[in-house]
Amino acid sequence: MFKYFFVLGRNHILSVAEILSVLKKFQIKFTIISLAEEILVIETAVNIDCHKLNDTFGGVIKTGQILDETGFDESEEKFNSFFTSDNLTDKYLPAGVSKLHIGISLYDGGADKKFLRILERRLIEFNLQIKRTLREKNLRVGFVRVKERNLSSVSVVKNKLLSQGVEIVLICTPDKILMGKTVAVQDFELFGRRDAGRPYLDKKSGIIPTKLAKIMINLSGVDQDGVLCDPFCGSGTIMQEAVVQGIKKVIGADISSRAINDTEKNLEWFFRNFSDYHQSSYNIKLIQTDVCLLSQKIPENSIDTIVTEPLLSPPIYQNPDIKFISQQQMQLADLYLKAFREFHKMLKKGASLIMIFPTFTTQNKIFFLEIFPKIIDLGFIQMNLFPEDVTAKYKLNLTLRSTILYGGKTDFINREIVAFKKV
Repeated sequence: MFKYFFVLGRNHILSVAEILSVLKKFQIKFTIISLAEEILVIETAVNIDCHKLNDTFGGVIKTGQILDETGFDESEEKFNSFFTSDNLTDKYLPAGVSKLHIGISLYDGGADKKFLRILERRLIEFNLQIKRTLREKNLRVGFVRVKERNLSSVSVVKNKLLSQGVEIVLICTPDKILMGKTVAVQDFELFGRRDAGRPYLDKKSGIIPTKLAKIMINLSGVDQDGVLCDPFCGSGTIMQEAVVQGIKKVIGADISSRAINDTEKNLEWFFRNFSDYHQSSYNIKLIQTDVCLLSQKIPENSIDTIVTEPLLSPPIYQNPDIKFISQQQMQLADLYLKAFREFHKMLKKGASLIMIFPTFTTQNKIFFLEIFPKIIDLGFIQMNLFPEDVTAKYKLNLTLRSTILYGGKTDFINREIVAFKKV
């Protein structure tokens, strides 16, 4: 059996949902060993390609493999054996490097905080222990200092820990200490280029983050030979990330001629600047139309998934009053329900729909768009983002209607990730 860990993004619930969806898509059977705000650890019978898996994610910071473990009831001697020169050179360190770069990160896997604090205080001790033991093999070692108790992905890359050394990861769970190494980290530079580098962005209409777009595509479960449609394509972020995921047939639509033009120009920019992707390999279609007329432009039962962020609300810069929120809810409910009627015609039976709804916050109360029963009446069911055994065992910070919120606690408007399936 193999054990792997995933360091979760800022919205850890969304990261976990994405991981579970990707593992299901790749038909990887697994058991969850540990699930906490910082990290997910799984056990599986198959050897996973961490690089391939990590490149698929939008909300995972690091991916790695667990190589050693010990229970709290076992001896200190066993834990210290993890840091012997033989164990480190056999399992953790690359061969043929003249000077090794090493960093140690500690993550909370749901442990008692007192054990976590004990390990945190000992991090410098572990560094010295490793340096001392590797001298036995005449290995030169340089350590990366940890300001907190774990290294950022930027620090891991900048200090060449993946190519000329190792990031050793300690995970403190309720009953064990796990030790492993980071194999791959999120390509923050590539995300930055795809996010901020695009020449045409309409900030007034709102811009979905590239990472969130990728997560939503993963939640949809669509295959590379499926057809993805974004009926509110805006500046084309979701379409771009669909291309990155290797989805060959992508359709974008928007009522705004500017949005269609921006998307077209942004996709042209993408193919010019990212040579690994060839435009001729993709079937991309853009349609300018009101979403209420979309089924007249797209054949019935032809779409495998819809992934989209529609108009959410005008920008809100101060605490909104109830009247404003009610007006927005009425307008958006009308628009969204008309859109769902069109979606039902376009989607294949069993096709997924991943969409962002707005939530409004005022006076410490969150207001949702209460249209789920009407959507179900149109011929949809709500998709479960988590298996029942996971929600039963772990405390997940979902909404009362089993959706995921995305955004800041002090924002007046936030995103709600909703998932439906056509019946």
